[in-house]
Amino acid sequence: MRNGIDMTLATTTVTPADRLFDSAMAQIERGELRQASGTLWDATAAAFTALAERRGWAISKHRRYEDLYSKIKPELPGDRLFRGFNSAVIMERNWVEDYDLSESWVRNSAGRVRSMIDALQSV
Repeated sequence: MRNGIDMTLATTTVTPADRLFDSAMAQIERGELRQASGTLWDATAAAFTALAERRGWAISKHRRYEDLYSKIKPELPGDRLFRGFNSAVIMERNWVEDYDLSESWVRNSAGRVRSMIDALQSV
């Protein structure tokens, strides 16, 4: 706390994954569930890309996210990565194929994706 300002909040960096996630949540609020699904996948891709860049790992194609998932999984205990990545994949499929998922499905998936993004940003 400095001059009445919580400096931990003042110095927080908003990443592309965070911005995309926030956009997805706004889309959910507007009822744009298919669009939100695609944006949740984009947020996932941005989080994995940022991790790869921090680690100096090459990433060039969509399916490489599965490779990154496998590389980072041993460092993240619990099921946040597993549940988040699976939810993100379903969201990507909903965007492409329009599964007509309910708002609660997309919103619950968003929660798991957010948890995964937080985990990826912590390593």
